[in-house]
Amino acid sequence: MKENIVYAIAPYYMGGYSSVLITEKGKLLSKKSVHEIMNRFCIMNGSTLDGCIRATRETTSYVKNPPIMLSAKGLYAMQLPSFEYKEAVWIFNLNFLSLKVDNGPMRIIFQNNHYIEVDASVEKLQRNLWKLLEMKHLFNQIAPDYLK
Repeated sequence: MKENIVYAIAPYYMGGYSSVLITEKGKLLSKKSVHEIMNRFCIMNGSTLDGCIRATRETTSYVKNPPIMLSAKGLYAMQLPSFEYKEAVWIFNLNFLSLKVDNGPMRIIFQNNHYIEVDASVEKLQRNLWKLLEMKHLFNQIAPDYLK
């Protein structure tokens, strides 16, 4: 992950793999699950995935599938339902286009035409983006307890 800018992580169960990372250079397949990768990424930034989710829930009123802050340096992620699997898709890069396929998935298109498909309506995608932006704003307003 250090060599590539990761746009999204999604479940991918084929050929012994469990997930796919959509990066600036294309797709990278992994034998680790989306949850394992996200948890490891959170640990590299000083928490766990459960800790990041709990922080969002305690700071906001979001209960179901909240966005998370991965690092105080401004790295955030939002989750959307996968079109094919039960595990969530995590999106890191908010610089994307979206295209709704008739009676099918929402295609999230990143730079270089790399894309991922999610099971979301335009409204759900917009709602999740607003949640992430609101969470980002709230986290930027929080002063540490020792400063109060």
